[in-house]
Amino acid sequence: MKNFHIFLLIFLCGLSVVQQIISQPSGSFGDQLVIGVVDLPPPYLNPYQVNSLIEKQLIRLVFGSGIRQLEDRFGQPPLLIEERPAFSNPREQGVKWHFILKRNINFQNGIPLRNYDVKFTFDLLNQLGGYMLNHPIDFSNIESVKIIGDLEIVFTLKQKDEFFDQKLSDIPILSQDYYENLTQIGYDYFRIRHPLGYGPFLIESYNLQSIVLNSHLSYAFGRPFLNKIVYRFYENEQEMVDEFIQEKVDLIELKENNTAQRLHQILQDKIKIFSTPRPEKTVYFILFNTTREPFNRTKVRLAVRSSINQSEIIKDIAAVNTHLAYSVVDYTHPQFYRELIRENYAPSSALRNLQLEGWQINSPGGVLEKNGTNLQFELLFEGSSHLEESIARTIKIQLAELGINVLPIPVNFFEKDRLIEENRFTAVLKSYTYFENDLFTVLKDFYYRILRKENFAVNYSNPIIERLFSQAAVDPNARKVLIQRFQIILHQEAPALFLYFDDKIIYALNNRFQNVRVSYSNDEKVYYYRLMPLENWFVPKNLQKYPLY
Repeated sequence: MKNFHIFLLIFLCGLSVVQQIISQPSGSFGDQLVIGVVDLPPPYLNPYQVNSLIEKQLIRLVFGSGIRQLEDRFGQPPLLIEERPAFSNPREQGVKWHFILKRNINFQNGIPLRNYDVKFTFDLLNQLGGYMLNHPIDFSNIESVKIIGDLEIVFTLKQKDEFFDQKLSDIPILSQDYYENLTQIGYDYFRIRHPLGYGPFLIESYNLQSIVLNSHLSYAFGRPFLNKIVYRFYENEQEMVDEFIQEKVDLIELKENNTAQRLHQILQDKIKIFSTPRPEKTVYFILFNTTREPFNRTKVRLAVRSSINQSEIIKDIAAVNTHLAYSVVDYTHPQFYRELIRENYAPSSALRNLQLEGWQINSPGGVLEKNGTNLQFELLFEGSSHLEESIARTIKIQLAELGINVLPIPVNFFEKDRLIEENRFTAVLKSYTYFENDLFTVLKDFYYRILRKENFAVNYSNPIIERLFSQAAVDPNARKVLIQRFQIILHQEAPALFLYFDDKIIYALNNRFQNVRVSYSNDEKVYYYRLMPLENWFVPKNLQKYPLY
């Protein structure tokens, strides 16, 4: 009898476990994910000239990851190589890097990926170069790429680099057979050659409204659960949000919490709203046109900066996911110039300085005036963005207390970019996104492309900054000085007013999707979430809108 009771107990425990397993959603093939994006689609995909985070994401899905991929917005990236890189001998560590490719990786046309494709790719990059957002793809430190058999690769470097393997991240390998004409035609060949890689999805169609991807059925790391991924492009945020509410879109990225709360009130348990840490840096700022009145005067720019309460903007508008910006360099970075951490909000001092410059409140409306001209300016913002509208309204109220009249002008983001490019603006709300791994290149890009706009009508320019960049380009030891001096000069001359850094990405997602996040911890053992790679997302059969038959 005792044995019977023991058997019964074991049986019931096993039954309970089985029921738990059955009750958990399991991976199911079928359905599609529609992702909403406020942007224009890239005209074509070049994996080595990446202009936006959306391009980066599309390239990862189609061309595949680097042979050694770092985690970013997405966790658990696949490994194309055997897990541990091997060194020929300990003395060559950091100079010779020896990798062995996994044998089962195939391009989307069925041709296997081999080490000669790796050599072809890095020879091509040595010939043509490239860039990822605002930093160049630079492998000039590679002395040679040697192949052994069909899977082994040995990189020999000119100078020791303990982190060389990390630089292989986001560098997908091209098929030499498919892309051999690149060496003669150059990167324009990507315009005419249908994209082909070893990623989890293939491009089905590509137009101004959407990009449709089909699953790669022979993907080396397992066929994706989702049948399709659709990127749908919108001119404004409100149109995208409306279609999300109508369940025409499954996944969107939100700029602020108010929209997230509104969506939750409307859709309730139909959606998930969650945030993930932002691996890239995104700083929001006001860009001044230093060639136009009134911002062609440094003292006016400084007075406006002293009259805007950044802390109030963060507290009232973007409280949860942000922190103050004192510079384009985040104060958490070791090369941030720490003297900039001070209270900049001093409206009384700003008013006195303006009065010393001849500005007086003479008009009936209480607006500062000089030589019959009111102190006022137009502030462009993205009209469909609740966040930008709120910031513009707060700035108008704050500066009105000083006697400066702000005229917020809503435009769509296409028009905003065009007006900035043509220098036809006075002030504009803007954001800038970058990766911190090469701060010298980031600041150079921010100066020449954002502040100066060297390719069109010049806005702000400073010969001291340009001389420092020239010196630092040939002398890497001068870069630390440049980074500090750049921050000091921008603080002294204020061609831009830095508001805050956006720390987290807020996602809204239709609730039928499962297995969408993966946890990880930082050095302090604080746990966060990243997105699971999209090829691992699935929808249980009973919830699928577009089942796979």
